[in-house]
Amino acid sequence: QQQQQQQQQQQQQQQVQQRNPQVSGRVTYSRLLEFIADSSVSRVDLYDMGRTAVVTAKIGDRDQQLVCDLPGATTGLIEKLQA
Repeated sequence: QQQQQQQQQQQQQQQVQQRNPQVSGRVTYSRLLEFIADSSVSRVDLYDMGRTAVVTAKIGDRDQQLVCDLPGATTGLIEKLQA
């Protein structure tokens, strides 16, 4: 029974890791805007009171999660994401 519970926990952890891949690198704000213009960005999560973004972008043939430090005024970013 204990072994079954451990297996279930491992499966759940693997599912979470598949849904939330690890951050694979950093990107500059200007490069982030290029990815948005190219429609490569599928998701943006804002952290740290909007000063940091974790972006899921398709680069080449795979999705990657990238961290970007945002400048103080990011209203332009949100407008670009909504367009």
